[in-house]
Amino acid sequence: MKMDMSVDPDTEDGATAGALKAPAAPRPALVRHKRRRSLNAYLERLLGHGSATQARTWLLRSFGARSFSEFWRYWNPVYGYFLHYYCYKPLRRRLPRPAAVWLTFVACGFFLHDAPGWMLARHVRFPEMTAIFMVFGAGVIMAEALKIDLARMPLPIRIVVNAAYLVGSWEVAHLLTRLAGPG
Repeated sequence: MKMDMSVDPDTEDGATAGALKAPAAPRPALVRHKRRRSLNAYLERLLGHGSATQARTWLLRSFGARSFSEFWRYWNPVYGYFLHYYCYKPLRRRLPRPAAVWLTFVACGFFLHDAPGWMLARHVRFPEMTAIFMVFGAGVIMAEALKIDLARMPLPIRIVVNAAYLVGSWEVAHLLTRLAGPG
């Protein structure tokens, strides 16, 4: 009789499959913590491996997204990584999803667009990018509330709809900025 002596993947100590095992002690209830992926692992999972593949995937997945929310998951994956783990998740622990999503867009506009621009220009202006991202976030929330799903539409139509969402949001924000902003 031949005994299988390969390593058993189910044992933590690497015991062989043919070895006699003592009954396992009951484990305490584990608190489930999702481990945060590294930025590189996140980018590869989102966009694939290799810069040419990632660039093509980035454009097709962004503009070919099935929802506005999905568009933003692909549009800027580096910002998305940090916003997801350091803004959205902490907000989501305390707020309903729509509020956490919208405030993440506001934070993105202010901290990742307006504030760096002000520092580079050494001049504080009306927070135009924050206003634009407020509208982008409102568009995501409204589309989710209305259950807008582009999945059944062909890719060219999804590209046009996502581009129209961006341009339309930009125009609404520009109008609001002109109405609210100084001169």
